[in-house]
Amino acid sequence: RSSDLPVPDGLLLLSDFPDKQSCIREGHRWRGYDVSGHTFMLTYCCLTLAEEMAIFRHYLAREVEASVPLRLVFLLNVTLLGLWNFMLLCTVIYFHEYSH
Repeated sequence: RSSDLPVPDGLLLLSDFPDKQSCIREGHRWRGYDVSGHTFMLTYCCLTLAEEMAIFRHYLAREVEASVPLRLVFLLNVTLLGLWNFMLLCTVIYFHEYSH
């Protein structure tokens, strides 16, 4: 059984421990890369919203005057994107290491 063997220094790849909880439960130390769910979701939302907002560039390139509702939607999207970026920054600074 792999839990009876001493844990060597360096990189150790074990298929017996697919996640951090099972590794620690067996008495080993997890030194792997654990992606934060919050960071992933905020990054995904920011990229998705930025992609959706890219259509405004094509609309404005036609030199058509944007209506008030369209300007309001664009402004709300920019505000939400700014809020999500601020939340991502706070998450990275206070809750995780930068690399996560």
